[in-house]
Amino acid sequence: MPVVYSAAHPTEAHLCRQFLEDQGIEARVDGELLWQARGELPPNEATNPTVLVSDEKFEQARLLVVEFEANHAADRELDSWSCSQCDEDNPGSFDECWNCGAAMASET
Repeated sequence: MPVVYSAAHPTEAHLCRQFLEDQGIEARVDGELLWQARGELPPNEATNPTVLVSDEKFEQARLLVVEFEANHAADRELDSWSCSQCDEDNPGSFDECWNCGAAMASET
């Protein structure tokens, strides 16, 4: 299975995998354990989590990854927020905490 996307973080890899699967392309994330070993291993492209797809779906997936990256870049521009329940940082595009599922507190 070829690598169609290299992520900076496992969460980003899983978001890309889910995006591809929502479009009907089966994908898997590889390399999460290497990413967790950062600190013991020097961080580089080899320790990034990757998203893999079948050879047959690679070209279609590659085009979809371009769309995912554009959407992801737009999401990064939104202000992140900290969960009032578990204090986890969340991307600005999330309405619920990715860690505990609590709704984003509305600002008054």
